[in-house]
Amino acid sequence: MGKHSFKNSSWKSKTNKTSTKARKQKNPKQVLKLESKRFPKLDMNRPTYLSIKASPPLKPTKKYCDISGLESKYTDPKTGLRFCNTSTFHIIQVLTSSDVQKYLGLRRAALFLR
Repeated sequence: MGKHSFKNSSWKSKTNKTSTKARKQKNPKQVLKLESKRFPKLDMNRPTYLSIKASPPLKPTKKYCDISGLESKYTDPKTGLRFCNTSTFHIIQVLTSSDVQKYLGLRRAALFLR
């Protein structure tokens, strides 16, 4: 029966794996054209996966800890850095102002401390 007893040696794939014919890729413009032919009554003003115009999300965006990357509930009022637990808060307290600026810069929320 072969090397693996759980395999059926008489099974054959439905696709011909020995074929050398390459699969053609379509660019987004071609996909849109095909979709408009397939669904002619589709309202183009209605947001779909093809359109960029979609309403803003109803849920608020998640906030993440600047140190660990975990989901964060807390913000340090002195530095503006987000943290998720007490151990990361202790790390934030030890950081220099230049380090704080670098972390805020990563989040694109640079704050100039005095």
